[in-house]
Amino acid sequence: GTTYRLDDTFMPDHPSEALLGWESWAGEVLVNQVRILAIAIFYAHHLVRVYLWKDVPLELSSEIRIATLVISYGLVVAALYYVLRLEWLHPSVKYLVTFWDTLMIGILIAMMGGPRGVFTMLIVLPIAASVLRLSLPLVYFSTIAAAITYLMNLAYYAWFVIGGEKYYGDTTARIPRSEQIVVLLVLVTAGLLAGQAVRQIRRIVQSLRSAKSGQS
Repeated sequence: GTTYRLDDTFMPDHPSEALLGWESWAGEVLVNQVRILAIAIFYAHHLVRVYLWKDVPLELSSEIRIATLVISYGLVVAALYYVLRLEWLHPSVKYLVTFWDTLMIGILIAMMGGPRGVFTMLIVLPIAASVLRLSLPLVYFSTIAAAITYLMNLAYYAWFVIGGEKYYGDTTARIPRSEQIVVLLVLVTAGLLAGQAVRQIRRIVQSLRSAKSGQS
């Protein structure tokens, strides 16, 4: 792997790969800005619901869990912001932060009602964000991580939240198999589309380089 810096010290000699390295760095910066905004909006919305609208009961244990999630996620975002400010990007960074994104979303889903809740749709976001890094392996990694996170949430919901006996014995408590399959198909489809987008971008860069070489 190549460690990219904007001063070109560690940029690859191949012009097209250098351009993709720059854009990958820019994509990571953009994704981190979205993280900062998302964390702020989520916690602000939660506080409004609890203290202003009062449609969510105030429970100390729940508030501590949510605050811990927000702070831990925020610390990682702040650390990544500092690293990116140094104009430094090692190939492993995008995998680590994608894993952390998926983990935090999985915990949030479990805390906010499980796979039945509206927060389940957030699991597709790491796949969408992987496109901005212009890395096909990262698309595969994020898709697999998202699918595993969803399946783990299903297992946690069935065996620990509801209880295995009740979950499989009471159809009203069970998440239909068809619904589970649809979610997994959505994740796989998102991964395929994201992968195709990255392939097309890389082909365009290669085509532009070939055309420029032909002219010279």
